[in-house]
Amino acid sequence: MRWLALLLLAMVAASGQAMTEPLAAKKPGSEAPKAAPKAPEKPAASVVKRFGDWALACREAKDKTKPAPCKLVQQLIDANSKKTVFNLTVGYGPRGNLVLVVRAPLGIALAKGLELSLGGQTLQRAAFSTCKPSGCQAVLILSSDLQQEMRTAERALLTVHALCGEPFQAAASLKGFGDGLNALVGGLDALRERHATTVLTPHPGEMSRLAACPSAAQVQSDRLGTAQRFAARHGVMLVLKGHDSVVTDGQRLYVNRTGNPGMATGGMGDILTGLIAGLLGQGLEPFDAARLAVFVHAVAGDVAARETGELALVPEDVLRRVPCVFAAVERASRKARETTLATDAVRQAVMQDADAGA
Repeated sequence: MRWLALLLLAMVAASGQAMTEPLAAKKPGSEAPKAAPKAPEKPAASVVKRFGDWALACREAKDKTKPAPCKLVQQLIDANSKKTVFNLTVGYGPRGNLVLVVRAPLGIALAKGLELSLGGQTLQRAAFSTCKPSGCQAVLILSSDLQQEMRTAERALLTVHALCGEPFQAAASLKGFGDGLNALVGGLDALRERHATTVLTPHPGEMSRLAACPSAAQVQSDRLGTAQRFAARHGVMLVLKGHDSVVTDGQRLYVNRTGNPGMATGGMGDILTGLIAGLLGQGLEPFDAARLAVFVHAVAGDVAARETGELALVPEDVLRRVPCVFAAVERASRKARETTLATDAVRQAVMQDADAGA
């Protein structure tokens, strides 16, 4: 029996109940007061800015040191009822694919599925899933070919085939989406509200839309003036791409004399953007970062074109020459005691040195 007593003693001690205290019933009101239920947290307010057909909705971040989470939303109106029935959100997947997320009320979303079509041709289908009382969503992941079609089309048609009755149809615009510059058209005030350095790199067509010029030809007729006026008005660093690329902050001006027509192909601008971002990350002043990136990018294109020719030039050819061009710039700048990259002596020395090292 001794072992049983010891066991009981251990159990009581573990429960925090002293053996000397009688096991009496608890008196009413002796219980510890229950914690008051927490009031439900109010959703953070959304800050909405409009860019043409799109609205940029940003929720206020609880941690003010972190950027607010944002998403681009377009409300889609049913062609028959003239009521807003869909919300279209656009973003990018982990592999860079354009992802369309269509959200619809529960009564609409309980349907056969969603269909995306363009010019009467069905591009893709998806089923609604992830349903909640507030509604369901369908996800469309677009291939690179479909992305290009969607961006150049005025409107695409989203159709929800209902279980019964007429389908719901709404027109969506993705024109210019995936191109941040075109997305800014109609919402340029947002540039002035930015606190971080903003560098824009439009080609003449994009510049004509941003500056509300009738055509790219008008931009080309006054490249320096158009670039300087826009940069000064909106407080940005502007790189107007093309023959003799222009770099300006509205006051200072740099015109690049290197580069070739073979660089007018998709993907070249991505290399330039990466160069500018990398130099900014190393602490260069924005104007210096932009003009150095433009110069190195164009010289790398010239060096690559001497080997491959302009017609066969692809972005990878330029990217492979960037390191040797940077090295040549450093050596030529020290030798000529020039840091502006604006003299023929520096340009010629860089070309010769880069050619030798390529």
